[in-house]
Amino acid sequence: MQLTLKHIFTILLLLIYSFSFSQDLIILNTGDEIKAKVLGYDQSYLRYRVFDDLSGKIQSLSKNDVSLIKYDDGTSISFGEKTVKQNDTTIVSYSNEQIEEIAKNDANIYYDPTSPILFAGCASFCFPGIGVFTALVPPSGENLKIPVEYASNKEYINYYTQEATFIKQKNVLIATGVTTTLSLLFWITLISLM
Repeated sequence: MQLTLKHIFTILLLLIYSFSFSQDLIILNTGDEIKAKVLGYDQSYLRYRVFDDLSGKIQSLSKNDVSLIKYDDGTSISFGEKTVKQNDTTIVSYSNEQIEEIAKNDANIYYDPTSPILFAGCASFCFPGIGVFTALVPPSGENLKIPVEYASNKEYINYYTQEATFIKQKNVLIATGVTTTLSLLFWITLISLM
């Protein structure tokens, strides 16, 4: 049997048609729709990848903003107040790469480097350059703000801490550079006025 242009066109249409239904649909409370591949959800957040960029970053939405998920297999889950209980949890297994990406995204959202930046800035203004040593100490304590739902996941904590350390070092070095420059300009100006 010979394939004609009509057969090829029909096959392409069938492929496109079937491919268009292999995506999940997230319907927000506002009525907006997101074509995505839903990776899972926990008590607070829904994690997904945008359908047009499945190899892109893992996105997250508050479950409070989501009305409904229509999965590619035809099933759906409603997040309306009547159907979801406060303690509803779905156990989702993530690959190591996904855990790393989630942890790094969360570190950029939750980690607060304000204290070490202020300390490095003040120290460097008084003693130019000394604030750089603040970058050597890894972040810890209340500034880390690791989300409770991942507090027992060692891989997540490791990736989160690595990203928080990078964020801290970058910001501390910038603060040290800026305040050291300002300090030197201050002292040069003061000396030149004498």
